[in-house]
Amino acid sequence: MDKPNAHKYSLFVSDAFYTRLREAMAHRGLSQKELALRSKLTLHTVQKLSAGMRPPSLESLRKLSDGLECSADFLLGRLDWTDARIVSKQKANQ
Repeated sequence: MDKPNAHKYSLFVSDAFYTRLREAMAHRGLSQKELALRSKLTLHTVQKLSAGMRPPSLESLRKLSDGLECSADFLLGRLDWTDARIVSKQKANQ
């Protein structure tokens, strides 16, 4: 039986995703290794994502959002920093 294609369900994302991912890592003061631990992703996955070499899957996007304590919409370029912080604070209060 063939192995399923790991990238079959990857999202199509703009360059904004890769920029926002690096910005959020810098804002939180996280290395790739620290983000991998916080988001429960492999270091290899975080390295590929932050280098723009691989689009995220929905699950990776969710895990990155949790690890960075920001919204997925921020990472996708749909919210600015102010909105992303509001979403993060609301999430923490739930």
